[in-house]
Amino acid sequence: MSREQTASPALLSTAALQQEKYQSELAGPSKFDPHEIRLSEAGQCPRRQTLRALGYVATPPTLREMAIFETGHLAEERITALWAQQFPGPDQCVREVEVRTEFGVGHIDLWIEPIKHIVECKTTTEKRLKDLPLQSHVAQVTMYLHFYGNQRGATAEISYLIKETGEIKSFPVTYDRQYARELIVGLMEVQAAITMLREPLPIPEDYQATSYPCAWYTPQGLRRCGFWEHCWGSQVATVVEKKVSVKLSPPTLVFWLNPLALVDF
Repeated sequence: MSREQTASPALLSTAALQQEKYQSELAGPSKFDPHEIRLSEAGQCPRRQTLRALGYVATPPTLREMAIFETGHLAEERITALWAQQFPGPDQCVREVEVRTEFGVGHIDLWIEPIKHIVECKTTTEKRLKDLPLQSHVAQVTMYLHFYGNQRGATAEISYLIKETGEIKSFPVTYDRQYARELIVGLMEVQAAITMLREPLPIPEDYQATSYPCAWYTPQGLRRCGFWEHCWGSQVATVVEKKVSVKLSPPTLVFWLNPLALVDF
């Protein structure tokens, strides 16, 4: 074998291929419509939802952040494989089930058709076990139950793959009607800001520029929300007064309400 043949593999490595893949994904179109309201973010920062939907550009994720995100997909594949052994055959274990509603769009990670069961797949670390299940994940699954699972008599769980050990911890999610109402009101507020006010919602009063979910510290250093610059990079106070008040009340029936009745000018 020539010296050139032995040297060429060093120019092309698995790490280099991964980096090339992520750079290609950054340059290409997003997998999801950025203008859609996302059920997966119900109960989370409403300003972030409105900034993205109104076309504000987020800071691109780092290659490391993209790798972390992809780890979640690997966990989903592993969890799906376990269920597929129990329920083999086509259409028994369905991935990425779209849930499209008047208030936003979501995608159920895994739907087990024979037993009508929702599985939301996540990754975590050992030090975060005491915090599980995360409230943001419970909110997400609550929306999936409300808009998809309840009419099918479904049960639901959140399953976490522990990165250090490969173990899986599962937590059942019981539907809470009052909590679902609260989450839907939040989505309605986001929807009103996007479709009628045409401006981002203000920074929530209890948010701080150096605290989660705006910014947080990891062993690798400070990380920020992708929209941090649109909130804290200019002369924006910690508490932002609302110029226009969006007042929403929980609906008596958790279905569509006339949006014209939601805004107090």
